[in-house]
Amino acid sequence: MNRRAKIALSALIVLLSVLFLYRVRGVLMPFFFAALITYLTVPAVNLLVRKQVPRVMAILLTYAIFILVASAIIVFVVPPLVAELDKFIAALPEQARRLEELTGDTVGRYHRAPLPAPIRAAVDEGIVQGQIFLRGFVRRGVETLLGLFSQTLFLLLSPVLAYYLTRDLQAIQAGLLGLAPLAWQADLLELGQRLNKVLSGYIRGQLLVSLFVGALTAFGLFLLKVPYALIIGLLAGIFDVIPYFGPVIGAVPAILLGIGRSPWLVLYVIILIAIVHEIEGSVVVPLIMQEVVGLHPVAVIFAVLAGAELWGAFGMLVAVPLTAALKVILQFALERLITSRVVK
Repeated sequence: MNRRAKIALSALIVLLSVLFLYRVRGVLMPFFFAALITYLTVPAVNLLVRKQVPRVMAILLTYAIFILVASAIIVFVVPPLVAELDKFIAALPEQARRLEELTGDTVGRYHRAPLPAPIRAAVDEGIVQGQIFLRGFVRRGVETLLGLFSQTLFLLLSPVLAYYLTRDLQAIQAGLLGLAPLAWQADLLELGQRLNKVLSGYIRGQLLVSLFVGALTAFGLFLLKVPYALIIGLLAGIFDVIPYFGPVIGAVPAILLGIGRSPWLVLYVIILIAIVHEIEGSVVVPLIMQEVVGLHPVAVIFAVLAGAELWGAFGMLVAVPLTAALKVILQFALERLITSRVVK
C-alpha cells in the first residue's frame, strides 16, 4: 500500500470514528466528565507516583483529598447558598414587578420620543431580534441543564470511569498508539503531547480564572450591599467560562437587581464588574493561562457563536478548547507536509 492510500485509509477511519461518536453522542456525557476529572487529577497523581507512591494508592489519595475539599464546600458554602437561593426565589415576584414598572416607563418615553420613522423601525427590529436571541439562548441553556439532570445516573459513572482512565492511562495511550503504523507513532506521540498541553492547560486555567471571577464578584457585591451576592457571584463564575459573552451574561442578574433599587447602585455594579474583568484580563489570565490556547479574539468569538448554533450552551463551553485542538492538529499537519516536501 503506497503512502497516498495509507493517508486516504487513515482519513476514512477518522471520519467513520467521528460519525460513530456523533451517532452515540447521547451516552458520551459521563465520558466527557470522566475525561475532565482525569485532566484535573492526573498532575497530582503523577506527582505522588514520582514520590514512589503506588499508582492506585496515589489515585485514591487524590480522590480522598478531592472528597475532603468537596465536603468542606458542602458544609460551609452550600447552606448559605441554599438559604440565599430560597430568598432569591421568594423575592422574584416583587423584583419582576419593579422591572415591569421600569420597563413600562422606559418604553413609554421611547414611544413619545420624536424619532424619524426609519430610525424607529430599525430600533424596533433590533429590539425584536434581541428578544428572540435572548429567548433562544435561555431556552437552550435550560434544555442543557435539564439534559444534565436527566442523565444523573450516567453522571454518577464519571468518577468510576475517571478512576479507570487515570489508573490505566499509560496503557490506554500505548494501545491507541499501537493501532497506528510504526512510522507514524513518533509523530502521533508528539501531536498527542501538544494536544494534551493545550487542553489540560486550558481546562485547569479556566477553572481557576472562573473561581477568581466568581469569588471577587461576590465579595464586591457584598460590599455594595447588593442582595444575593453569593448567588450572583456563582453565576458570574459559571458564565465566565464562555469567552467574551460570559461576563456580559453573568453581569445581567446583578444589573437587574440594581435597577430595581437605585440608578447609582447600577452604576456601582457596572464599575465593579468592569474592574473585576479588567483584573481578570490584565493580570489573572496572562498569569494562569500563559497564552496556552493561542487563538485570535476573532477566532474565539466565531468558535463560541458556532458552538452555540450547533450545540447550544454546551457548545459555547467546549467551542474554544475544540478550536484550539483543531488549530494544533492543522499546524502539526502543515509542519509535517512542509518537512516531507523539503526532504523530497
